[in-house]
Amino acid sequence: MAAAMTLGAVVLTAATLGGGGLRVHAAEIIENDVWVDNVAGHAGPFHDDDRQLDCALITVTGARFEHGSGSYAILLIKPTGKGQQVLQHSWTYDRTKRGIQLLDTISGADLVASAKALGISPRGSMGYHFTFRFLQQPHQHKPFWVSADCAVKPAAAPPPAAAPPAPAAAAPAPPATGTKAAAVTAPRTGADVPWEGALELLLAGVGCLGVARRLRRSRRALSRG
Repeated sequence: MAAAMTLGAVVLTAATLGGGGLRVHAAEIIENDVWVDNVAGHAGPFHDDDRQLDCALITVTGARFEHGSGSYAILLIKPTGKGQQVLQHSWTYDRTKRGIQLLDTISGADLVASAKALGISPRGSMGYHFTFRFLQQPHQHKPFWVSADCAVKPAAAPPPAAAPPAPAAAAPAPPATGTKAAAVTAPRTGADVPWEGALELLLAGVGCLGVARRLRRSRRALSRG
């Protein structure tokens, strides 16, 4: 009876998962199962450790989780590390849907770059040895390798230097007006009269003075006579 119920559950599970994008055999699924692989790689759970992955995107997939969310860390382990953490991410799992679900997607190239930033050298063609650890249920530890042969992104060209600001334009001269200032003529005085004219004036004055004296004398003579 128990064997028949188990077989029925396996058939039901296989039929349920067969229509999804991730096709697996029901017998491979265990509680709190989790695995990593490159995108478009292995289509279902596997239980072999030390998978060799490349620098492409890496998927973190889980099945039949008892919890709906949590976090995990990725660490470098021997022979290329001593437990240095290079990443920590959160994950979510929809328990109402159950089955197999994608928990997270990470970059293999970023993991390699983080390892190189720590001054750690890869182990030949195998690259770097990592493990991911769930920090709460399920307490899964999965080691894997990532090749260090990652394409190097070309450095971005520096932005062009900014052009110096243009010099400020000179202020335009005020427009010329049609009105001209009237010429100022200084009053004439005796100082600016030519000397010949001055001499004539002096002689005329002396002559007038002599005539006046004669008139006075004539008047006196008439008065005495």
